[in-house]
Amino acid sequence: MVTSSQRRVAVGAAVAGACLIIASVVSVLLLRPGEAAPAPAAAPAMQEQRQEAALAKAEAPARAESKDAPAAEERGDRGAPPPIVVERLGARRTSCAGVCALEAQCGFRSVPDCTAQSCEGDLRKLSRADFAMAKAADCAAAAATPCEEACWKRGECTGHHDNDRQCTKTCRTLVKQLPEESYRENRCVIERPCAELPLCAERG
Repeated sequence: MVTSSQRRVAVGAAVAGACLIIASVVSVLLLRPGEAAPAPAAAPAMQEQRQEAALAKAEAPARAESKDAPAAEERGDRGAPPPIVVERLGARRTSCAGVCALEAQCGFRSVPDCTAQSCEGDLRKLSRADFAMAKAADCAAAAATPCEEACWKRGECTGHHDNDRQCTKTCRTLVKQLPEESYRENRCVIERPCAELPLCAERG
C-alpha cells in the first residue's frame, strides 16, 4: 500500500520532470530562425590549452626572425674584402682597392695616401711586392713584402746589385722594429726615380 508521503514524492518528481521538458521546448521555440542552440562552454583546461597553442604559433616567426637577424647583420658588417690580385686583358694585376684596404688595415698608409701614391686608376702601379701582399699571413708579413724589390731598386740606382741580399736581410730586421715606417720608405723607393730616393728616408 502506497502511503501519502510516497505519493507526494512521486508527484513532485513527475512535476519536476515535466517542468524540465517544458523549459527545453520553450528555449528551442525562442531561438531565431537559422540560429543554432548554444553549445556548452568548453572546459577551462581545454580553453587554456587552445590559447597557449595559438600564442606559441604566433610567436614562432618572431623567434625565428630574431635568431637569424644577428647572423645577417654580422655578415653585412664584415663583408668580403676586395681582392688583391685581379685579371685585366689576360694579365694578372693587383687592384688598388684590395692593396690599399690591407695597407689601411695594417696602419701603413691611409686609403687616400695609398691611392694617390701607388695607384693608376683602379690598378696598382706594377710592383712584384704587391703580389706578395696577397700571400701575406698577417700585417707583420705584409710590412716586409717591399724589402726585396726596394733593395733591388737601390741596386739599380747605384749601378750594381752586390749588396742586394744584405740589404734585404737588414730591411727585414728593421721592419720588425718599425713596420709602418719601413713599409712607407720601401714603397717610396720602389715608386720614385733614383734622384729622389734620399727623400724616402723616414725614421721615428
